[in-house]
Amino acid sequence: MKREERVAPLKEQEVGVKDSNLGQLPSLVWESLPIKLGRYSVLVALILGLLFSLIQVGIDFRNERQSIDIAIQQHLATLEKSAAEASYQLDVPQGQRVLEGLFVFPSVYRAEIIDDFGDVLVQETRGEPAASPRFITRFLLGEQSFRQIDLVFEQDLPVGIMRIWLDLDLLTENFRTRVWFIVFSGILRNLFLAAVLAVMFHLLLARPLVRAVARLREPLAKGEVCDPPPNDHSPIIHRKGNTEILTTGLVDIPRANTSDELGQLLSAINEFILGREQAMQALKDSEERYRSLIESQTDLVCRFAPEGALIFVNEVYCQFFNQSKEELIGVKWQSLLLDHDAIEEKLSQLSPANPMVIIENRVSSIRGDIHWVQFANSGFFDCEGNLLEIQSVGRDITERKQFEEALRESEEKYRTIFENAVEGFYQSTRAGRFISVNPALAKIFNYASPQEIIENISDIANQLYADPGDRDRYQQILEQTNIVENFEFEARRKDGSLIWVSDSARIYRDEQGEIIRYDGIVTDITERKKLENQLLQSQKMDALGTLAGGIAHEFNNILGVIQGQSHVLLKQLPENSAEKQKIAIISQAGERATDLVKQILTFSRMDELQHSVQEIPALLKESLKMIRATLPATIEIQQNIAMDCPPILADPTQIHQIIMNLCTNAFHAMEKDGGVLRVSLQHEQYEKWHVSWPDLEPGSYLKLTVQDSGCGIPDDIKAHIFDPFFTTKEVGKGTGIGLSVVHSIVSQHGGAIMVESQVADSSNRSDGVGGDPHSGGSTFHIYFPAVQETIMEEKIAEKEPLTDGMGKIMVVDDEPFLAGTQKITLEEFGYEVTVFHDGLHALAAFQEKPDQFDLVFTDYTLPQLTGDKLSQEFLRIRPDLPIILTTGYNPDISEEKAKALGIRAFMMKPIDNDELVRTIQKLLEK
Repeated sequence: MKREERVAPLKEQEVGVKDSNLGQLPSLVWESLPIKLGRYSVLVALILGLLFSLIQVGIDFRNERQSIDIAIQQHLATLEKSAAEASYQLDVPQGQRVLEGLFVFPSVYRAEIIDDFGDVLVQETRGEPAASPRFITRFLLGEQSFRQIDLVFEQDLPVGIMRIWLDLDLLTENFRTRVWFIVFSGILRNLFLAAVLAVMFHLLLARPLVRAVARLREPLAKGEVCDPPPNDHSPIIHRKGNTEILTTGLVDIPRANTSDELGQLLSAINEFILGREQAMQALKDSEERYRSLIESQTDLVCRFAPEGALIFVNEVYCQFFNQSKEELIGVKWQSLLLDHDAIEEKLSQLSPANPMVIIENRVSSIRGDIHWVQFANSGFFDCEGNLLEIQSVGRDITERKQFEEALRESEEKYRTIFENAVEGFYQSTRAGRFISVNPALAKIFNYASPQEIIENISDIANQLYADPGDRDRYQQILEQTNIVENFEFEARRKDGSLIWVSDSARIYRDEQGEIIRYDGIVTDITERKKLENQLLQSQKMDALGTLAGGIAHEFNNILGVIQGQSHVLLKQLPENSAEKQKIAIISQAGERATDLVKQILTFSRMDELQHSVQEIPALLKESLKMIRATLPATIEIQQNIAMDCPPILADPTQIHQIIMNLCTNAFHAMEKDGGVLRVSLQHEQYEKWHVSWPDLEPGSYLKLTVQDSGCGIPDDIKAHIFDPFFTTKEVGKGTGIGLSVVHSIVSQHGGAIMVESQVADSSNRSDGVGGDPHSGGSTFHIYFPAVQETIMEEKIAEKEPLTDGMGKIMVVDDEPFLAGTQKITLEEFGYEVTVFHDGLHALAAFQEKPDQFDLVFTDYTLPQLTGDKLSQEFLRIRPDLPIILTTGYNPDISEEKAKALGIRAFMMKPIDNDELVRTIQKLLEK
């Protein structure tokens, strides 16, 4: 086609456009950019004007209201004193003058003063306000026009009140005028600015844009259309007069002058046209690259008709089926794939609304191997929705399928472990709901199945935790460290019972760090906790024993002084004197205290138990006297003690402990309602074998019976009452070791114990609560073997009387009073005594004159140098030196250890003075 033929239609078309635009001129003007900008500017100006005006009104409102309130308060303050004085003196004229002073404010139309009796002293009215304040007045000051001030005379004496009524409309009259002025002036100002902006936009931007568009259309209007340039539409730049012309292949476009914004705009338009041409070329190149890509990629690519005939296949597709393109084109894909019926069913679902389906299918390769291939099938439709062809891209997913199968097997193994584990596995949300649990967890919390615990537990903190605060601490640790190990807490089971569990868990988060779930393992540690509590109780008892031993050690020193001085005084005082009788009483009390210390040491396991011939009746009566002082008056003690009972071989401390423990248990059983405690002791002959005591030999026994009328022992716990730490008492009232200690002591003494009990009837009590509280009770029978006649006939040899002695004795003790008592005692028997209060001074004196002393009597616990080490130093200098070592209690020394060190004698505090003198005489004789 020639240039002229191509130009003419363009001119006609351009003219037609111009003619049609003439008829639409008003619409074009209204839709022009300056008019649009003007419309939006006016709208924005109105909004901004109103906004700024409201801000200004708000500022003025605050200032106006403050000025009104300040003025009224100041004027009321100036008149307050005069009004108070008028009210106090009931001076009506003065009150009228005060009210006239209030009418200086035009807004005040009524005022009155009321005295302290509530009567109106004076009242003035000037005019009446409007029936209802205007809207802006109500907005500013509200509906209340009433003001009141309390009148106080001298020394804060209330004498009445003063009230004023204000005309609110009058107060806000000037302010309303300013409000309207501010609003209208702000709107007019912004409208003016909007008009200026519209004109400036038209002059500086819109009109140059119109000229730029005309300049751009000028080559087309003139028909300056050139033929496409050679070399694949490459742009050519040439000059036409003073203007550079850009030839793109479709039209010659003048080059823009980029010295201003409009030139830059025209340059951008030129670049857009050039870019479009380049994009068309790039699209063509892309199509070529796409074809090359399809041919070179490793996926199986094909296109086929709706009925299945192949239209296109790539090289990989041909290699997979070991056929050429010519052999495959026209062949139906159904003959190449397995399970094609299922594939056809899914392909039938293709539609314009659902143009793609993904199908995974088994395919046989050229080697006969079965591969899994994932086909992405895309349908192409015409404008009426008819399917034209299908493109399929297949990828070998055999490895993925194998991995999925391995994963499925792994999950099955995990599920087996999860379901059959002994520990409780769970997954839960942060809010406290279970996602999944295994049967072991449901069993721990006494639920029938995992589904039941998931459905019933909606708040783990409040439903499973005995203390919800433990849940907060658990979450705090878990969310700070992402893992928690062996978190122990007390949990509540379905039936309400409490157990101890240990929880180990970790957090799983998403990519943003948000918590997805908690995964954890729960273990029931109730039995372990019980053992820990038992160990703790045992440790407490050991600590108590250590404390008792320490007290006994200190008390021994005190008793040594008391006993020693008593013996000295008893020797010095004349017979049958009142003073000697008093000292004898002190000495007897000291002896009883000495026995008590021995009991304390025995209880704390710090002294070896020594079974000796004991008269139980006297011991039993003495124990009951002590128990009577500790029991309330509601409990009666009845005794039936046979005084002719034979003695037994026993430790008195342990017998006392048996009685105390049994009576204490009886007291707890009768503590609420009172009752009778019966204690009896009888001599019985046991001849027949009894199933309860298979190891008890026939013979003579003392039968001790302790019976109470308390609540009784239920059958289900009777078998456990002798178990260590088993108790039914509440916390703080029992340790659970009392009866176990009784059982142990009885066994050590070769005896036996039997329990009979009946639970109290609570069905017919007269007080309306239940039956007779004394209808039950428990009875403990204890059998002790009596002493054989040969032992009873043994007589203790009479002790020889003490005589005076001779010799120099060193006494070493850090207790001055005790050492002084020992010095006085020994000097009474003719010995020369030197006292030292620490080991170093004693050793120094001995090293200076080792032959000066005939015997050393030293305490074990000494400052700077202990008694055993001091004795070793003495024996190193004089191996033949007799030494007596004494101690109240110390686990580091015993009689065997002392003898192994070469010490001749070992004595426990408190020391009997006569025994000490006999020991010294015996050692000096040797």
